[in-house]
Amino acid sequence: MSDDLRETAMIELKALMKREEDGDGYGAMKTLCNTEEIVSRWYEVVDRLGFDREVVAMALGYFDRYMQIGDALPRNKLHVVLITSIFLAIKTKGDSLSEGSAASLVKALGTLSPVPVDTRTVLDMEEEMINTLDWRLNAPTMHQFAASYSELHPLRRQDIETLDYLYEVTRFQVEQALFHKQLMINYKPSVLAYAAMLRAEEQLDYTVLTLEIRDQFLSLQPILNFDPSHVGEAMFALENAIPQVPDVVQMMEAIRGRRDSPATSTVRREENIGSASPTGVAVF
Repeated sequence: MSDDLRETAMIELKALMKREEDGDGYGAMKTLCNTEEIVSRWYEVVDRLGFDREVVAMALGYFDRYMQIGDALPRNKLHVVLITSIFLAIKTKGDSLSEGSAASLVKALGTLSPVPVDTRTVLDMEEEMINTLDWRLNAPTMHQFAASYSELHPLRRQDIETLDYLYEVTRFQVEQALFHKQLMINYKPSVLAYAAMLRAEEQLDYTVLTLEIRDQFLSLQPILNFDPSHVGEAMFALENAIPQVPDVVQMMEAIRGRRDSPATSTVRREENIGSASPTGVAVF
């Protein structure tokens, strides 16, 4: 990576950090409403429909903030909020939907509800949710931080294949982190993603990832005003919550296989790496 590109990547990361630090209307940036059942059901439908798993993190943020800010909901309307949260996240991350496409998406998301939900109901709830959230729909996610750290990692100048492994294992961990309420309450997205990448580094031999390279990545901590002890706590918490991460050899073979396949292109940061790889949520 050239110095100009690295400077651009650092500016983008600092902008993410600023939005997280200031809140930017997103509250404390720590998800409180988080249950395994909600996340499991969202991942299941997102994987089935082929959307990037980052939309689950976005939906969880919408759901959490709406439930804290909005009026108390009757229990029988909770499923409407669940569908609308993931519906809105998909729209926010992708393109706007035509009326027909919106109806098709609502129908596809219908498995999230025990009773039929029509498109009009979801669109009305979407409008209410957007207004309640004051149109602030782009809170920084762990996935965005993982991508930014990947862009700034010193391996980008030396070994893209190994960097892809670090990125994928980081994505795996942040996707898994959504299942664990204490992780989401105690650590901000920027810290969890950074700790996850440090933990991914630990899976690599020092002949592959030298001490010098590790130290260079650690040098980001003072730049980002991270407390090393807090990052260490986050790493320990990740290890306790997610004891198993993808095997280095198997994952590297999968990365090479995708790169060599004529049907796929070189891995890019914006791709849905997590759900495309054998490190998917359902594996462990």
